[in-house]
Order: sequence, then C-alpha cells, then structure tokens
Amino acid sequence: MTLTVHETGGHGLQCLLTGGELPHVGGVAAAYPRPKTSGTGLTCDMWVISLPGHKDAELAQPLAKRLCVASGQAVSLTAGLHIDHAGQADIQALCDSCRQAVELYLAAGEEDRDD
Repeated sequence: MTLTVHETGGHGLQCLLTGGELPHVGGVAAAYPRPKTSGTGLTCDMWVISLPGHKDAELAQPLAKRLCVASGQAVSLTAGLHIDHAGQADIQALCDSCRQAVELYLAAGEEDRDD
C-alpha cells in the first residue's frame, strides 16, 4: 500500500492511495473545509465517486475528510487497492494500514510546523 500526497503550496492536497496485487483507480473522494455550524472547529463538504464494481471510495471518503479537517485544505483522494481472494481480516488490515499511513503523513506535517 502506498500513499502519495502532492502538496499544492497551501491550496490543497492531491492524494493517491494504491496497493495490493492490482493498483488501480476505484474511487475518488473530494473534501472542502468549512467551519462547523456550531462555530467551533472545521468540518468539510464531501463529494464521492465510485467506479462501477469498486468499493474503494468507501475508504477514500473518511481518509479525505481526515486530511481535510486536519490540514484545513481542500483534498482530492483517489484510491485503488486490490487483494485477490481477500477475507474480512485482510480487508480490515489493509484499511487499518491506510488509516495509519494518513496519520503518519499528518504527524510528519506537525513536526515540520513545530520547527
């Protein structure tokens, strides 16, 4: 599994999440930050596209939201992961790895901001 993030200089993050035996484009999630209606903190508006026969957007959506709210930037995340004959445990492990990759990316950014 590979997460590639292209930072556009504070104007958005373009992300590609691929892996497994057949990396591909299976789903896209776009997130745009906005203030919560409560007035405290950020949330985001979301747009999701699933390619026929794919479920990658189900993973792309929460990851794009996490990146958007944490960075305060627009996010486009394209996902395509595939493991032949994957069982529920395999799918869960892959999803956990993807979430961990996003958290590692965000933690690395926090370290840069602390300098």
